[in-house]
Amino acid sequence: MRPSARTKGRHPGDSDKTLPGILRPLLTLPLEQIDADRVRVWLQDEAAKRPTHTRLAFSLLRAFLNWCSDRPEYRDQVRPDACITRMARDELPKKSAKDDCLQREQLPAWFAAVRQIQNPVIAAYLQTALLTGARREEVAGLQWEDVDFQWKAMTIKDKVEGERTIPLMPYVATLLAALPRRNEWVFSSPTAASGRLQEPRIMHRP
Repeated sequence: MRPSARTKGRHPGDSDKTLPGILRPLLTLPLEQIDADRVRVWLQDEAAKRPTHTRLAFSLLRAFLNWCSDRPEYRDQVRPDACITRMARDELPKKSAKDDCLQREQLPAWFAAVRQIQNPVIAAYLQTALLTGARREEVAGLQWEDVDFQWKAMTIKDKVEGERTIPLMPYVATLLAALPRRNEWVFSSPTAASGRLQEPRIMHRP
């Protein structure tokens, strides 16, 4: 039986639901029972609910089973056809091409439009995000202590490495230096409870 969703209890009043791990229905089974039929049923079930996570989980499952097939102690228990590539192609929805990226020809018009935004913090945020290639929250989470105007460097806090240092481009440095220093946040907001921008993409939408 599939375990039911449970309520998180880490914070008082937190009512968010958390589901069992996506691979749990398979990994609770003995290796010899993870065959193509079971994987196909699992794919069909999960792909209907969370196709992107299912695609990643299928790749991880296949890597795990391949690892097991290389280990003498597990080799005889693994079903070699449990995760054939064709199965994912048949059961998972096709990836859709992204059509929300800027083309090189669009950049002059984009910069011209962004510079017309009346809020200088949002205008600087959007340009910094584009020019540095950093993620949305990485840019929004910049603090003044992360920006070194003297040595032209900027420290970005990310989920993978913890933080990384990137060059502070002259144009970006000019944008940031012109921003008001209302608090510790580079992209500050006097109306947000956190003191920084929360949803700067609103001004970016047509």
